[in-house]
Amino acid sequence: MRKLLSLLILVICSSCVSRSSDNYNVKSYGASGQKEEIVTEVIQRAIDACHANGGGRVYFPPGSYTSGTIVLKSNVLLDLEAGATLYASRDPKDYEVDFEIITKSINGKAGTGIAPTLIYAKKAVNTGILGCGIIDGQAIRTYGAITYVDNFIPDEMANAQKMGLPYKKWNKHKPKVVLVFFDECKNIRIRD
Repeated sequence: MRKLLSLLILVICSSCVSRSSDNYNVKSYGASGQKEEIVTEVIQRAIDACHANGGGRVYFPPGSYTSGTIVLKSNVLLDLEAGATLYASRDPKDYEVDFEIITKSINGKAGTGIAPTLIYAKKAVNTGILGCGIIDGQAIRTYGAITYVDNFIPDEMANAQKMGLPYKKWNKHKPKVVLVFFDECKNIRIRD
């Protein structure tokens, strides 16, 4: 039983080990691995170089990387090693807004709109995200009064207000970042 358990741990860990040095390491392009540094341009340069050379992996070694919108391209995989965290910037200026994505309105209806997006790809093939790292949107929510009429439960809201009950919810704070959006892509890989 002990040998089986050891083998199982080895198999799990082997999927999260360091990748080949042939990858496009974001630190080689100037990322320090410090959360305070915005490295959007650094990551995009690594993606563009990887794509221009026929594809491969844009590799994030252990560290903290904060970014605005990055655009994935065909034959490029983002590879976040265990211990690497890609954070979405909290500054709305760090996001491109020249592409539309499918969004939901307050009442839950789907539509098309513009939303800050961390990882975006359009019509890319053989792309994706790999590794045991973390992608963190840094969402901020506060608990407080509802500032709009929820069209899903308007009668319940009106009854609660008539009875003097506080009607509260967790409110999202801008930017409300979409972490990953693949638009008309093929052969997407998301693993580990």
